[in-house]
Amino acid sequence: MAINRVLQFSDIHICGDGDGHQGFPVRENFTKSLHQGLDEVKPELVIICGDIAEDQGEVGAYQWVASELKNLKVPYILMSGNHDI
Repeated sequence: MAINRVLQFSDIHICGDGDGHQGFPVRENFTKSLHQGLDEVKPELVIICGDIAEDQGEVGAYQWVASELKNLKVPYILMSGNHDI
């Protein structure tokens, strides 16, 4: 089966402690963008490319992202970036 519609994010830089990155509400912005993209694009796949966390090994960042994605009705792929390894 071919995939025709993909929703892709890159370098979301989620902070583990919940604070925004450099004063920006990163978590809030990602959540809004994810839901808006799901509504508008109606993707068959969601891809989040690299730099999921702001700093290496921020467990809280990965836990938060997992909680945001756990109820998606479409498959998703996560790829690590230099901030994640």
